[in-house]
Amino acid sequence: AKQNKIKHNAFNVSLLKRDIFKDIFHKKYDLIVCNPPYISEKDYINLDEQIKCYEPKIALTDNGDGLSFYKFFSLLNIAS
Repeated sequence: AKQNKIKHNAFNVSLLKRDIFKDIFHKKYDLIVCNPPYISEKDYINLDEQIKCYEPKIALTDNGDGLSFYKFFSLLNIAS
């Protein structure tokens, strides 16, 4: 993301690393982009080894049903 920010002269873009489950957001954002894990633990076990070698496990699965991030987001009232 940092390299793309420089490459595209996007100096008005802020990059923040946060834990959506632990951090409290007191600021209003125009846009939040993320790529949360989306694969269930059961499906992760059966993934091709090339995928497992390319991406860290934490990027692919939440060690549950793969939906924890989406369930959490659906509980937030972010369209105020």
